[in-house]
Amino acid sequence: MSEQRTNELLKKFDDWNRDVIKELLPGWCRNVAKNLEVATTSMDYKQGRVGVKHCVVVAAGPSLTDEDILSLKNYPGDIIVCNKVFKRFINLNVVPDWCLLLDSNAVSEEQFRFLKNRPWVPTKFLVSTTAFPATVEIINECSKGHPNQFYMFNPTVGLDGDMDVTTVWKWMNTCPELSHGGNVGTMAFMFARDRGYEVIGLLGYDLCEELNPEWTQEQAKDREYLYFPDINKVVAIPFYFLAYSQCLANTALIWHGNDPKGPRKAVNLSESPLMRHINVFQQKKVEEYVKWTSEI
Repeated sequence: MSEQRTNELLKKFDDWNRDVIKELLPGWCRNVAKNLEVATTSMDYKQGRVGVKHCVVVAAGPSLTDEDILSLKNYPGDIIVCNKVFKRFINLNVVPDWCLLLDSNAVSEEQFRFLKNRPWVPTKFLVSTTAFPATVEIINECSKGHPNQFYMFNPTVGLDGDMDVTTVWKWMNTCPELSHGGNVGTMAFMFARDRGYEVIGLLGYDLCEELNPEWTQEQAKDREYLYFPDINKVVAIPFYFLAYSQCLANTALIWHGNDPKGPRKAVNLSESPLMRHINVFQQKKVEEYVKWTSEI
């Protein structure tokens, strides 16, 4: 893709993101206010350092299989999952070390409601202060009596002017800020980076779609189409997915640099053709990564 096209897409994403912020900000502020009491008693995720050198962060791409999840059952590092795949892990009896929630939508309540009807799950929860209040209450209740399990943060929200609304939220609830790149998957990678892991595996990061003949012309034009010779296939990539992949790539490059022998490594574990062709990530299968990291 040309640099000009990339810049056009990034500008389009910035404009789209600004419109989304303006639309969602009233709801975010309402949620922050309703979550205030819970937030002021939550733990600070920045306290303490990691006990292992490596982790796996898991997003909800459609290529993620149950076999991938089960491959992590005896993984010796930390498992960090996004909210949409948390229940799948628990149902397969693979308990993540962390579950991250950024989404403010009410749909998240359904994703965590199952916790009410099962034994305690020893996962640490990192929850946005903008999250849907009923969801926050479910997670908070299931972690009561279990210290160091419930954490909240203020997602960074950039607006025009000198005052950032995130700063105001921090004055209200004292929760730390966390950069997220606009998506819980990119946030998971940034969280792992900030926690101090030296090796980070990315699983379930597809960031592309199968072609759909039912797309309207309007829907189709909001995507980039790339041909990958190794699989003889064209895939569709929505502009915001391109922005997320660029965010992941830039974050990884700044974090580990260009030295392939350096201690920090970001490793793609998914089968996404887009992710497999971003050269800042090493490429491994899930089982290969588990075996390799167990020897670090």
